[in-house]
Amino acid sequence: MVTLGALRATSAKALRTFARKHGRDDDIFDFLTEERDPSGFKYRIPPEVQLDLFRFAIDRLKPRIVLALCKEDQTIWQQLGLSFRGCHCLLGAEDALVREGRGGPPAPRPEPSQCRPSDAVAKEKAVGMIQP
Repeated sequence: MVTLGALRATSAKALRTFARKHGRDDDIFDFLTEERDPSGFKYRIPPEVQLDLFRFAIDRLKPRIVLALCKEDQTIWQQLGLSFRGCHCLLGAEDALVREGRGGPPAPRPEPSQCRPSDAVAKEKAVGMIQP
């Protein structure tokens, strides 16, 4: 399985400030749009650029590789011709796609409403990826 993601930020200004404070180049944040994505949750790179980047990666993956997108709006999945299969950024042994890959029966797929941005943030906080 491969999970693809693209640059996104809840607060590009805060990330830019943090990067500068720690002596990091902050030019990457210039790529973020000034409007939030369709979910209203994140600032992202322009959709056409995002789709081109994903297509570039997808075209180079072997067909047998299971693909997922990290915290992407369903419109992006649809524009790439992918079926929404839930969030799989933090895979566990009982994840439906992991079970399928081991030859086990697939678990029920989560509904899109079960994969809300707030859930993703809670998971990231739980594993220490972002500050509480």
